[in-house]
Amino acid sequence: MPILLEDIYNLVTFDPELRLVKQVRSNERIPSLQELHRSYTSLVKSFELYTRHVFLADLRRSPGNNLPDAERMTKLLLAPPLKKFRLVASLVSTATGRLQVNRMWREMGVNMGTFMDEAEALAYLGVVKKP
Repeated sequence: MPILLEDIYNLVTFDPELRLVKQVRSNERIPSLQELHRSYTSLVKSFELYTRHVFLADLRRSPGNNLPDAERMTKLLLAPPLKKFRLVASLVSTATGRLQVNRMWREMGVNMGTFMDEAEALAYLGVVKKP
């Protein structure tokens, strides 16, 4: 499976058989808005050629982000390219996280399914893993 990006914050892969771009967010906290901007720019660049497929963001290990203006930066840098994917889903680890992610992406106009179970997220995306 080709690796599109690997850094301290994200691992982004593409599964050509499933036509799935998958981002796995690490547990590394992003310390500043400048670093958030750099990280988002790298993330978007990694998947920009794959937006005709589906996207799964695995955010289960991601620490919360309380940087001022983080949501504004997310809206400016991540929302537009995510809207280009056929379907987008996210994985979170808690019910509270699910509510937060749903609220944020709904306000940004990104139609995204949010799940706590990977099989449910893949089913939503129309992806069937082979045994």
